[in-house]
Order: sequence, then structure tokens, then C-alpha cells
Amino acid sequence: MISIIDYGVSNSQSVSSILQKLGYNSRIVFRPSEIKNESKFILPGIGSYDYGINKLKKAGWFNFIKKKFLDKKYFLLGLCLGMQMLMSSSEEGYEVGLNLIPGKVKKFFFNSSNKKKYKIPLVGWKNVEIVRKNRIFNNINKKDKFYFVHSYFCNPVNKQHILATTNYGFSFPSIIRKNNIFGFQFHPEKSYKQGMQILENFANLE
Repeated sequence: MISIIDYGVSNSQSVSSILQKLGYNSRIVFRPSEIKNESKFILPGIGSYDYGINKLKKAGWFNFIKKKFLDKKYFLLGLCLGMQMLMSSSEEGYEVGLNLIPGKVKKFFFNSSNKKKYKIPLVGWKNVEIVRKNRIFNNINKKDKFYFVHSYFCNPVNKQHILATTNYGFSFPSIIRKNNIFGFQFHPEKSYKQGMQILENFANLE
């Protein structure tokens, strides 16, 4: 069973629908008290950093997540804003992040000569370049493109936590991982077959 964390700032239903199509049991949970014996969790997210962090706190998820995933037998996947909230802090706001993967979320910045070429937010289909092997990439190839919508990117302190990068004027981390905790900057639920494949890979992690 995979639990999809809904704290009022997520597209949890879309993620649930994809997992159901893949044949995996999943359910949307709204409070930590609803957790039973699940070993995998997905933290989706859309919107601004501070708003997301405060919604996590209001729903009782913030401290639960910080403690739960210190135990490596549980897996967590953050999607888009969900990935960014795994970091320590963000240039987008003032709230302290979950700090499960130390680092800072930074805003895309381009000089005057590149501003017309590289619009903010980044919206569209981009490749991910694998820089560190992992089972999360099973049946994913370098031609596969994923759907991105964001104005900020993660900058982990430890570059060993970067599994894949994407180029948008420069290379930024698009998949990160520390032990049992993963983050995708793109939206796998909007990325067709390749998105379904990488979600299936997460569902099959042991």
C-alpha cells in the first residue's frame, strides 16, 4: 500500500489515479492518524514554499514526516513542491524546511542576454540526465522527457544526493535521493508512459 499525503496543496488525486492504473494499491491520507502499516509515501505539491510548509504544519504532517523517515525502512517521494520542501530552506520564503536532504531551494536567474530565451517559470518537457545509477531509473532512457513547471530548483549541500540533472540554461538537480528519501522536480503524473514507469520503479523499491 502506498499512502499519498494530502495537506491541501497537492494534486493527490492525479497521482492516485496513475498508481491505480499501474495496479498498485494506494490511498490518499489527510492526517498522520490515518497511517496504518504503509511503507511507501508520496508527498505531492503545487504552489509556494512557505504556504506548503505551513499547510503541512497545520495538518500535523511536518513533525511526523521529519521523524518517520529517519527510519530507512520507510520510503518517501517528494514531487515538485514536495521535493523542494525536503530541503532546509528556500529563497522563495522564510519558513524552515523539512531538512531531510540538507540544501537550499534557489530561484532561476538569467542575465539580460538570456532572459528572452529562458522564461521563468520553466514550463514544458525536458530530459533528465542520469548522473548516478539507481533502481529508480529502471527502463528509463536518455530520450525520455518529463513535464516540468517551476521557478525554483533544489541545490543540495551534498552533491552525492543528486541522481539526475536537467538543463535549462545550466544543469540543475531534477532527481535527488538520500537513503530512502527521493525527490522529483518534474510531474511524473503528467509525463505519460515514462512518468508511469518511474512511479512504478518507486513503488517497487525494497
